[in-house]
Amino acid sequence: DTVNTVPPETLRKFEDHGTVAPTLAGHEDDARNRMERLARLGVDFQDVTRVLEEEGIEKFAKSYASLIGTIGEKREALRKGGGGAR
Repeated sequence: DTVNTVPPETLRKFEDHGTVAPTLAGHEDDARNRMERLARLGVDFQDVTRVLEEEGIEKFAKSYASLIGTIGEKREALRKGGGGAR
């Protein structure tokens, strides 16, 4: 399974003028050639994907921690009879 997050603005633009199509099919040779060219230029694609994955996980973890903190603040405010924190 895969999870893909899409910012709301990107989704709105796609809904406005995007097209659903199998855009990868039929371009395998071009993709292979580009990957080979990147390797010849010294780009380590395995390293690029590893760094992107690590950075993505870190960003999601920070966002999740912030969400949990906000929920905790709201819960505490409600428990004390307040109405809302944030």
